Parts: sequence; C-alpha cells; structure tokens
Amino acid sequence: MNLPMKSRAVLLIILLVVWMPALASTLPEVYLSEVMSSNRTVLADDDGDYTDWIELHNRSSVPVNLEGFGLSDDFGEPFKWAFPAVTLGPGDYLLVRASGKNRIHPDSTLHTNFALASEGEEVVLTRPDGVRSDVLLPTAIPADVSYGRSPTGGSAWVFFSEPTPGAANTTPTASQVLSPPVFSHDSGFYNTGFNLTLSHPDPEVQIIYTLDGSEPGEQALQGIPYRYKTSYNRFANEETGIIVEDTLRSYMYTQPLTIEDRTPEPNRFSMIPSTWDADPFYLPDTPVSKAAVIRAIAYKPGALPSKIITRSYFVIPQNERSHLPVISLVTDPSGLFDYDDGIYVPGVDFDQWRSENPDETAESNTAANYHRRGQDAERNGYMSFFEPDNPAVAIEQETGIRIHGFTARRNPNKSLRLYARGRYGDEVFNYPFFSGVPGETHRRLILRNAGQDFRYAYLRDALAQSLVSHMRFDTQAYRPAVLYINGEYWGIHDIRERLDRHYLGIQYGLDSDNLDINETNFVPVDGDVVHYFNTIQYMLDHDLAADEHYEYITTRLDPQNFMDYQIAQMFVQNLDWPGSNVQYWRLRTDQYKPNRPYGHDGRWRWLMYDMDRTMTLYPDIDQDWTFNTLAYATAENSDSWQNPPWATLILRSLLKNEGFRHEFINRYTDQLNTAFTAARFSSLLDQLTAGIRPEMPAHLSRWRYVIESMSAWEQELNRVREFGVNRPAMVFGHLQEFFNLGDLYTVTVSAANNHQGLVKLNSMYLAENTPGVVFQLNEWSGRYFGDVPVQLSAQPHEGYVFSHWMINGERWDQESLSLSLQSDTHITAYFSDKVAEPAPENQLVHYFLFQNLPNDTPLKSIASVYSDDTAGSPSLFFSSSLAGYPFDAAHPSWRTASMERRNQPTPLNYRPEGNGGISYEQAGSIRALQVRQPFRTDGLENTLILHLPTTGFDDPVLTFAAKDEDAGAYGLYIDYAVDFETRSTIDGRVDTVHTWTDAGLVSTDRYKSLLNNTYQLFSVDFSEIEQAAQNPHFRVRIRFDVQDASLANGDRVTFNNIALDAVPVSVSAPVLATDLPEAFSLGQNYPNPFNPLTTIPFTLTESAPVRLEVYNTIGQRVAVLRNEVLPAGWHEVRFDATGLSSGVYVYRLESAGQVQTRKLLLIR
Repeated sequence: MNLPMKSRAVLLIILLVVWMPALASTLPEVYLSEVMSSNRTVLADDDGDYTDWIELHNRSSVPVNLEGFGLSDDFGEPFKWAFPAVTLGPGDYLLVRASGKNRIHPDSTLHTNFALASEGEEVVLTRPDGVRSDVLLPTAIPADVSYGRSPTGGSAWVFFSEPTPGAANTTPTASQVLSPPVFSHDSGFYNTGFNLTLSHPDPEVQIIYTLDGSEPGEQALQGIPYRYKTSYNRFANEETGIIVEDTLRSYMYTQPLTIEDRTPEPNRFSMIPSTWDADPFYLPDTPVSKAAVIRAIAYKPGALPSKIITRSYFVIPQNERSHLPVISLVTDPSGLFDYDDGIYVPGVDFDQWRSENPDETAESNTAANYHRRGQDAERNGYMSFFEPDNPAVAIEQETGIRIHGFTARRNPNKSLRLYARGRYGDEVFNYPFFSGVPGETHRRLILRNAGQDFRYAYLRDALAQSLVSHMRFDTQAYRPAVLYINGEYWGIHDIRERLDRHYLGIQYGLDSDNLDINETNFVPVDGDVVHYFNTIQYMLDHDLAADEHYEYITTRLDPQNFMDYQIAQMFVQNLDWPGSNVQYWRLRTDQYKPNRPYGHDGRWRWLMYDMDRTMTLYPDIDQDWTFNTLAYATAENSDSWQNPPWATLILRSLLKNEGFRHEFINRYTDQLNTAFTAARFSSLLDQLTAGIRPEMPAHLSRWRYVIESMSAWEQELNRVREFGVNRPAMVFGHLQEFFNLGDLYTVTVSAANNHQGLVKLNSMYLAENTPGVVFQLNEWSGRYFGDVPVQLSAQPHEGYVFSHWMINGERWDQESLSLSLQSDTHITAYFSDKVAEPAPENQLVHYFLFQNLPNDTPLKSIASVYSDDTAGSPSLFFSSSLAGYPFDAAHPSWRTASMERRNQPTPLNYRPEGNGGISYEQAGSIRALQVRQPFRTDGLENTLILHLPTTGFDDPVLTFAAKDEDAGAYGLYIDYAVDFETRSTIDGRVDTVHTWTDAGLVSTDRYKSLLNNTYQLFSVDFSEIEQAAQNPHFRVRIRFDVQDASLANGDRVTFNNIALDAVPVSVSAPVLATDLPEAFSLGQNYPNPFNPLTTIPFTLTESAPVRLEVYNTIGQRVAVLRNEVLPAGWHEVRFDATGLSSGVYVYRLESAGQVQTRKLLLIR
C-alpha cells in the first residue's frame, strides 16, 4: 500500500483506535493465526523457494468454505487475492504462501499474487460479503521469525523465534524486537586508524560483536568450532591433507574497538584450500591486504535480538588504494569454508567421491561441496560496494551468496552469484554499477573469476562481449572490481549482470514469471519447450528456401537477433559453443504480436554468455585464428559435443533462404569493415587491459602461480592481440569459400554532407558513433562481395530532404537502392534544404479535461468540457470487462475493471483554448482518467469509445496523454467507426451496430506503445480517412494490450487531456458516404446501463418533424431531447441524465405518424 509516510501514520493511529477493541473481543471463525514476512530457512514452498507465508486457523467446530474470501496487503484492495473453493476443516490450519506466484488450484499449495514486505505492511482477511474478518497491522518482522497470536486464538500478537507453520503456536515468545546497535563510523576507507564506538539507547541492552565475519550471538561467546582440510589429492597416488579445527567467536562489547590496518596479521581464510591439489600452490605466501569487518547485535533477555549490523573498514592511505571498485563480502565463514557445510571448498563431498573412486583422477565435474546448487547452497551475507574515487560506501545491503558457473567452480578462486531478495531486505540492487545513471537495478549480480580464462588473459569473456555489445542481442555488462571476503583480499572479480528471467523482466518490462527460457537442446530453465519444439519441427518439415515458410519462421524467432548472435560467436571463434552455452528466451504469448516493443512479441531470442573459450584459449588444443567457424557452425553430421547436428540446424535451415543468406553475408561483412577491424579489436583490448593491469600484481600474489608471472600475462595478451589482428582477413576468406562468392570490391562513401544527412549501408549508418566506423579524409571505405547486392538508403537530418546520389559519377534519384557491385564504387549522398509547407489551420473541435469528476466512483461516461457547436456533441463512454458494471461499494468487484478519476495531472496536451483561456498553472484541480484491471474477463474487455462528431470539419487528428501504471500494459489498439448498420432483433426491433476498422491508419497510429509511470503524448492522424471528415457518427475506440489481462491488482492505465483538432470547412450539412436508411427505426441507447450520459440513435427515411422524449415508469415526461424538423438519414442524440435517480426509463420517438419506444437503465 503506497501512502505518504505522514498519511500512513495517521491511518494507523485511526486503525488502532477503531480496531483494537474489536480485536480483543471474540475472534471470527476463521482468523489470521501466524505470519512470516522474511523467510530465509524455515520452510521451503513447493518450488523449493523460501517464500513468505500467512497461516489461517478455523477455530469453529464446522468446516468453512473459503471461496470468495479476500486476502490482501492493502487496506484499499481487500480482494487483491481471492481464495478458490477450498475448505478449512474444524480446528485446522491453512498455510498460504505470500509469494507473488498467484496459484489458486484448490488441490495444491495456495500462493497469493503479492509478497509481504519484511519492514511491515498490513495483512487483511475479508469475507465474501466485504466484511473484514481479521487484520494484522503493519509490523516489522525479523528474518526467520514469525508473528502470531499467543496463545492460539488469543488476542495478543507476539514474536516466535521458533515458528510453527501449520500448527498451534506453542513455542517460546517475545513481545519486543530490539533496535540494532549504533556504530560511530560508517563503512569506508580511512587514511588513519580510529576507535569505533558501539552504543544502544536501552541501558539494559548488551552488544555482542564479531571480528571474523561470523554472526554474533550469545551462544558464540564461548566459540563455535568449524573445520577445514589442508589439501585434497587429485591423483590416486598423492597424499591427502588433514582436517584442522578452528573457532568462530563472539565478544561482549565493553569498550571502543581499535580499527587499524590489519594487513600485517596472519592470513586466515585465504589459507584454506578451495580446490583439489595435493600441494595447494595457489595459496598466498605473504600477508594479503585486509580490512576490519565488524558485525554486531543488540541482546537482552526476554526480547528478540536486533538484526545484525555489518560494517567494513579499510585503513589505507588514499594514494595506496586500488584504482578499481572494491566489494567487501561478509558472511559466516563456516558457510563457505567448513568441511561439511562450506560451499567454497571440495569438502566432504569430494572425500566421499574419493573413497568410492580411490584410483580415479579428479576432474572439473568431480563431486565437491562447491558443486552444490539451489536454495540449500545459498548463504546469507552482507555486501558493501565502494567506488575508487570515494572513501564512503556507495551501496551496502544484505545478500544471498551462491557459487556460480559449471567447470570453473573447481578453480581456486570461484565465481560468486549475489541475490537481492525480500527476505534479506531489498528486492533489488539499486545502484548504477555499469551505467553510472541512477535508476539502474538488478536482482542478481555475478562476481566472475574469468572462467576458463583464469589462467590466461583474465579478460577474454569481457573482450568478446565488449566487441559485440552493439549487436542485436543481449550481452553481459562488465566492470572489474577487487573483492574482499571477511576482510581478506580475494583478487580481481568481474561484476557482471546475470542473464536470467529477472534481468529480462527489468530490461524489457516483462512479467518475469511469464517467460520461456530454454538452454542447449530443449532443456527448460523457466516455462516450457513446447513453442520451441514446434518451431524446430516446422523447420524439419518445411524447406525455408521458400519465402512463405521463411516468413512463418520469422514469426517464431527474431532472425536479426539470431543472425547477429551467430556472427558474433563465429568471429571470436567460440569452441565451447554451439553444443553448449546456448540459451534462448521468449515472452509467452498466444501468438506473434508484431506491434509490441522489443521482447514483447513472443519470438525466440538468444543470449550471449560464457565467452572464455574464444580467441584460441588453449594453444595446445584449440585452433588458431585461421579456423573456419562458419563451416563448424553449419556442420550437418558432426559427432562432436561441440557442434552436434541439433545445434547447427537453425542456421543451416535459415541459410537456405536467399533473402536471409544475403542479409547474413552483408551483416557479417558490415561488422568486418567496422566493429571487427583489427584497429578496433586492439583498441578494446588496450582499454580492458589498462583497466586491470595495475591490480594484476596483487592478484597474482593472492593466487600464486595461477598465472605464472606478469610477463606470462603480457605474453598471453599478445596472443589475444595476434588473433584479433589476423582474424578479419581470414573471415572474409571463409565467407568467400563457404558461399562460393566472387570478387570483393571497395565501397567508398563520402561523409562531406554528414551534417545534412547520413548514409545507411545495409544494416549500419555511416556515422562517427557507429562502432568501428572511421573516416579518413572525410571518407569511409569497406569491402563487399559483388555477388551480394548491397542496400543503400539516405536519412536526412531535420531541416533537410534527400536530393540524389552520385555513384561513380552517375546520378540516381531513388532514396533507397540495391546495388550489385561490378567494380570499386564511390558514393556520395546529396541533400537539400527542406521547404516548409504552410500548416493547415487546425482548430480545437472537442476537448476532454478531467476536472470535476467524483472520487472513488466507477464511471460509465464523461462529457467534454469544450466542443465546437458546428461539429456536434461529443461523448466518452466506457465498456467494462465485467458484466453488470458499475458496482456499488458493497460489491466485491467495486472499483474493479472500472473507469475512474485519477489524481495524476500533466501539462502534456493541455489546451487553454478548451478551458476558457486559463493556463495550466492557473487551472487548479486538474485530474486524470484511469482504467483499472482486469482488462479482459469471459470474452469482455475494457474499452474506451470516443464519439467525436466532425460535422463541418476535415482532417481530424486525435491527441491525448497516457501512461501505464504497473498494469503490465504494452500499448493501446486504436480503431474507428464512421457509420453503423441496423439489425433486426428477435422481438422485431432494430438495433444499431458500429463497424470498427483500422483501415487507412499507418501502423504507428494503429498501435501506441506505453511507458510505465511516464506520460507520453500520442497523436492519431485520421486525415487520410475520407469518411472521418464531416461525419456526425465518427467514433474512435481504444483497447488495451496487456501482459496478463486477467490480473486484478488494482493497477491501471491513465489518460489525460484528450483532444480532437480538425480543419474547418464551409459546409453546413454532414457529408455521409452511406445511402439513406431503408426504414424508420429507434436504436438501443449505448452504453446501457449508463451513468449519466448515453447516446440514442435513430434513422429517418425522409425529412420530417421529429419529437424524441424520455419518460419515467409512471408516465411522467422527464426530458424532451428533440422537437424539430430533421433531414433524412442517421441521427444520434446525447441524453444527460444528471439530476435523475437510478431506474428504468422509456424513450419515445415520433415522426411522420410513426412511433417507436425503447427502455434504458440509469444506474448511479
């Protein structure tokens, strides 16, 4: 529930006054019994996740059907989540997972569509009739602690350090959670030592602290032992080490702590072997750099201890600091290094394997503790991040820690994966680690050890992904940093994004729970493989040489994404691919959605990661830069794990199509001429090398002989450079050989007119900001194959228009060309000044400004605040996805699938001429209009219909401001109606039906993409729709494209300042493109039911006097809508029922001796 802090405090005071007496009285039959809002280790759900939970208890002696009960974390939305038909037996307990997974199958574990905040938010249980059954007021609950009633069924809420999910609350209780101790100094870098003071406002509180990264506690004051092993034998004939016991200890705080440089102290955790080797040569032989890490809690008998406060202190003069960012990771050492439980060491799992395989040699996949995965192998810790130019901490928070990777887990220095989770505090890492721009967020981060390249250049993966990061697929951002674990230097680790469902959700605004993510050959990571399987099956059954089959496949996968992904992998010569390290994803949609933003269309796309075995990583077994990776990636019958037939099928199939094949060759050639040049490769290598070179001596000292020496490292960098310098020319030859291509010709493009416009050659603009484009003497040159036509187009800058091309001295006037090269070619694009055309004299015709709407009231229709008298009367109508709308406040669906006022004004599209000439600043209480979830239900959908008569006007243009507000709305579908037809009903009456179409609209007007929580100005141009002009029946319909149309979280799409502009014409009568009606008829009003506006349609076969009246059910006339002579044709009259009470009314049409009547329903 998002309320300002002051408002929330007032609300809670009111709630306490009103509800606490009721809570002390008899409880309802079903009530809230116990709640856990920060579950780390207590009880995993059916997916193995440690999710929040809410426990209900039926205290009665009879079963209770919970169907229709509401459960919510928001007082304003009591039915945020509703129970299915599940029965809670007498005396039974029901555990509901507050996970956000939204599962309501009555025979499975129930999951709400919301999760609980550990810092405290309300939990509300509501009966189906809307009466509140029970409530828990916002309460901060510590991790792995529950909050419940004691005794079971009592009125007092207390804390349980031993939760009892699904059972009576019988364990020891505490009525208080202590606030944490206060540190006199924040985490940071300090030039000199200092005394650290720990304090607490409660004089009865004792402070317990640790210095070794372990969690402080009373039970650890005497020490807690853990053990580790001194070595592990890889080979059968080697000696193994011994098990050594060490102690983790807590201390009672009695005096200030001296903080100083700890580097001279003996190494401790950095001396624990982390992989198999009888002689752990990689351990440091000199003291490593060290920081002081202090963890402290407040403790008092009878109360729950406070949360742990963790701080990291580096006493290092500024001029001796690393030039890289620093990460301090603090976690209980036993969770990483203990022989039995540590996830950083071979440990007991390795020795168990050794006892069962005494004669075997250990390999990278040999069983070891560091191969453990999943929730049980996640350790909680604390991360502090420091920028190199700032002594203060940039961000610090609790985090989950796991080992990351596959074969690289056996490296002495491991890759680590960091998790932001609600149970640790923050759901995201909210810090610009990579972009430097506030607002960057991540759910997962990787601290990478360079993978297979850890013994060589220590940057191949970063170099490969930096080289291709501009291409049309996702790569992992990179930033090298220095890691400390429990205060000891751990060397260089690269901060990387983790490409998973959370990344995709944040990057593209997707529902992360609605993705298919697969890897290798039909292996699901998230979602399922059905769509991908059917895609592959279609390729096997159809020849993609035929354009119709190729075009179908492009609705299943993104060919540009796949093309770029393949080209990138081939160029850097990845030999750990395509048989492995392949991952691809799609948003789950029922069909291809071509108008949606990138990633929202339901097509498969590929992700790049793990690029270590590239650029001839292993000189003794990997091929050098001459290797033909194109032939390797298209091999049809390989029996190698590296490129089996399934892994090359898609590319082989696509290359059969001439269009794809030509685009592939040109795209590859574009990159060879720009981003893949030897100069750019060397420049990127120099940049990345300079980033870590000053830190490498300390890194090599920490991980001895992993890389033998600095000179060995420099030699390895020279090997990488040799690959990049020689690779481009070799790949030109691979393309020529594989596709049997002819000669290469040089294409030279002049940049003399780049200030007026740009040249686009195939897939790239020849501009200075295009990676690898270099101009020499104001010209760019590249080589292309004569057998493959190059595509040429011009893009004029603002204020200019394209004039012509000069190509080898010949003039060409077409703006886009397809050139088949027969010789070296010189190209110049010419532009001229754009001559401004006089703008048509548009004027405002209709304007909807949302000023005086009632609050918290579902609406059916809204009148405009301004309308030109010539055009006719406009209206805005809403059709809900829920039958029976609108509902009153007692109904469970009140304010659901509704149109309502929203307090979100914006100056975008505000029109003073439509508001009495008043400026936006002077306008006062401007509001907005919201349409709330769900957007589709049982065949109905939320729809806005704008009746915008244009009598006397041409060239109408609709403008409005709109935004998505967390409703998962991708965009808006726009169509229109210019006339209607009459249809006979079963009772002999005639109904009016509008025909909706988007014919004639450009694609960008048919669909408008929305931004989340940011207004945009939209314009829909109907000037090319002839029948939209001078038409009293012109209507525009707006519908919603959403991720999950059935969600009912109370989120919305918001509109503001809806206007229609048009050009006035000197015509007094509407010009209709339809024949005269064949019969006199009175149509059904719409919308119906309505409040307070509705429209009544009717038709006249001849010009005649007309009287249209409205009566109540006792025969009293309440309105005369028309009493005049009207021409033959279709007519509509707006009826405003303001001032009338709810009920059934009769409207009556009389003309030329004919009479028809119908009923309408007004609902307030």
